[in-house]
Amino acid sequence: MAIDNLINHPLFLLSFHHSPAGMALAAASGRLLAANKALCQILGYSESEFVGQMIDDLCHPDSLEDKRKFWDELNLLSSESTSRQMEFDWRHREGYAVPLRITASKYVSEETGTEAWFILYLTQPGGDSRNHDERQGNDTALGTSPIIPVQEPKCPQLYELIAVHSHDIISYCDPEGVILYTSPAIQRLLGYHEEELIGRNSAELIHPEDFQQIQSKHMDGYTDDCIHICRVLHKKGNYIWMENSVKLIKDENGQISNIMTVGRDITTRKQAEEELLKSEEKYRRLIEEMPEALLIQQDGKWVCVNEMAVRLLGAANRGELLNKPVHDFIDPDVLQAASSLTETLSNDDFVTTFKGKFITVQGEPVEVEFSAVPTWYEGHYAVRIIAKDISEARKAQELLQNSEKLSLVGQLAAGIAHELRNPLTAVKGFIQLLKSGVADKQQYYDIISSEINRIEQILGEMLILAKPRAVQYLPVDIHRLLEHVTTLVESQAIMNSIEIVKECEQSLPFIDGDENQLKQVFINVMKNAVEAMPHGGIITVRANKLEEDRIVVRVIDQGSGIPADQLERIGHPFFTTKEHGTGLGMMVSFQIIERHGGHVSISSEVGKGTTVEIVLPVFVNDSL
Repeated sequence: MAIDNLINHPLFLLSFHHSPAGMALAAASGRLLAANKALCQILGYSESEFVGQMIDDLCHPDSLEDKRKFWDELNLLSSESTSRQMEFDWRHREGYAVPLRITASKYVSEETGTEAWFILYLTQPGGDSRNHDERQGNDTALGTSPIIPVQEPKCPQLYELIAVHSHDIISYCDPEGVILYTSPAIQRLLGYHEEELIGRNSAELIHPEDFQQIQSKHMDGYTDDCIHICRVLHKKGNYIWMENSVKLIKDENGQISNIMTVGRDITTRKQAEEELLKSEEKYRRLIEEMPEALLIQQDGKWVCVNEMAVRLLGAANRGELLNKPVHDFIDPDVLQAASSLTETLSNDDFVTTFKGKFITVQGEPVEVEFSAVPTWYEGHYAVRIIAKDISEARKAQELLQNSEKLSLVGQLAAGIAHELRNPLTAVKGFIQLLKSGVADKQQYYDIISSEINRIEQILGEMLILAKPRAVQYLPVDIHRLLEHVTTLVESQAIMNSIEIVKECEQSLPFIDGDENQLKQVFINVMKNAVEAMPHGGIITVRANKLEEDRIVVRVIDQGSGIPADQLERIGHPFFTTKEHGTGLGMMVSFQIIERHGGHVSISSEVGKGTTVEIVLPVFVNDSL
């Protein structure tokens, strides 16, 4: 048979050109007569560029000597020898080296008995290595494989050489689908021996659902060449995915005489595709179920939006947003800021949050807070934006602030009433003492005058709220302050059978603070101690130097004590252990001490009493 007829034979075209591995047909001189698409992809040449080339010209210079030795060995092969294998570098069209494993089989023309051609099978190292040694070890068995029953008996040897070395399954069926021949790859891919399938209908191996689809395609009209993907039954009972290239061979009357199929295992690829589809579905669901709007902009246009984005921008559907200019949806006031944002993202920097206004489809502004991050979308640079409507949140915040203001006014009113009640109670008590005719009236007049001054001070604090003023910290004599406070509280203590005992360390340094505010604190603490002892007892007031720069004042009562679960809440607004208290007195006291750079701690034991410990810094004269 002439070489041109051989190359153009339908069986050769199917088995040769549809092979996923690189294949070539070469003359004994080393000139290439044909090359398949896979080899073209590996080395970067077109089929026309391959034909007529010498293998020496395609071999990388560093491997040229190895190639020539290999080719000399091939020419010495007898026609019965099956193949030889070697690995050397080929030259890619771009000039770099491509290592390829070459398996070559010799074919001798039956017409001349001397003219030889070579089938070259080229694979990249690390690909299918179903051991070449295994194939060579089975050379004899392969030589006795069933010959493809074709009408031209002059070329079966060539077809079998291709089939034996192919990693794909090459099968040959009659028009009804009965298998007449299958290549040895069937055992590696599907587990069958060739003789197990000869005479069986190929439809028995195809998954019923897939076979129905194939039949449906056939009803719509089959071309002479087609590709279909289906599940094929493995000998173990499971199905594997195959991609099948089908060639219909017709007789001189145009009727189908045989069917040639090249099948490739794509199970791994299908599994990867299924995993990718699952991943994409999860990602799609994640995007759609997000509570925030997600928008992807590319080249100044929206290219992807989720349902929340459609709602945010007031669109009826995605079509009203996709491929629309981004600037149409950004308020002009933030365009400049948006430009800066785009520049930041182009440097691959992340933007945490950005506030501005988007414009809805209807032209209405909507306040949003969004984050943006550079990303890739369909292979191109893009910016992914996650935005949320903060219009309602802002309104809610305003309502909350108004509510807090009202609450603050209520706390202020209750605190003022509480603080005014203390000096008024003292004034009332001393007036009653004056009426009783007791001696030393001048001292009582002084205390009444002092308490009236404190009332004025409290009213002055109300003015401070409207017009804040700086508090002036001066040296305060803690001995005198505690003496004064004790005198104020003593009348109430006597009426409750309570004795106040002062145990103050001598020569304590002055403390740094506002005397009126500190007085307010100690009055609150001592009055609380008196009220905690309805059955009388002793209140001990101790003042000691704690360190060089601090003093500590402890007020110890013998009252009912405070449970541990309530102790931590002392100082919180409106929390009190008293029946008619507001809890504001201790809250204000805590704040005053904190402003003075000190701290308050409370310890208590139910049934034994409570200790309030106040630590304050001493006065430091910076002018010295």
